Amino acid sequence: MKKTIVLVCLFFSLLQFSYTEETFSSIEIPKNDYIFSPFVGFGAIGVTTGLDFTYHHRSGFITLFNLDLSVPVFAMGGIVGSAELLFGYSIKRNNLYVGFSGGFWGGCGEAFAGYELSYRYDPKGEIELQHYPAFFAFFAIRNDYAYFFTDKIGITASHTYGVGMHAGPWITFELLTAFSFMTKFGVAFKI
Repeated sequence: MKKTIVLVCLFFSLLQFSYTEETFSSIEIPKNDYIFSPFVGFGAIGVTTGLDFTYHHRSGFITLFNLDLSVPVFAMGGIVGSAELLFGYSIKRNNLYVGFSGGFWGGCGEAFAGYELSYRYDPKGEIELQHYPAFFAFFAIRNDYAYFFTDKIGITASHTYGVGMHAGPWITFELLTAFSFMTKFGVAFKI
């Protein structure tokens, strides 16, 4: 009788162990995500386009890197290339990612002011276009949002604020400003 009770207890213990193992193996461990997104946007520099790359660690920490090209607006011209390198934290709920990060944002290029301001006569009487160097270096903070319709494709939006040195005649029509901003929208792809 004692042998039967021990065998029955052993049998039910093995059943319980196999059930526990199946339950734990069905729990999904979050994976790292790599998100690539082409975007268009607008900011204090002008109309912007470029590429964002985001690394989402399973713990929630994120690294953002992007390259963008901006073209000034409001009767001005020129071109500015810039990059961001930001580190932060992201929360994932189902298909929605919400992130907050901080880091560096910098760029350089060339600008010229509007029609009335950008041309002058040189001593020979010829019209000459006035160019200005344009550069900026900022400490930046950024909030970004991404929603995925499928496992691999979604949309993204972000907003970046920067504080630092900004030289060039842009939307503010001043040669030197201390802040900048950029709002971007794009398509997001998990790779």
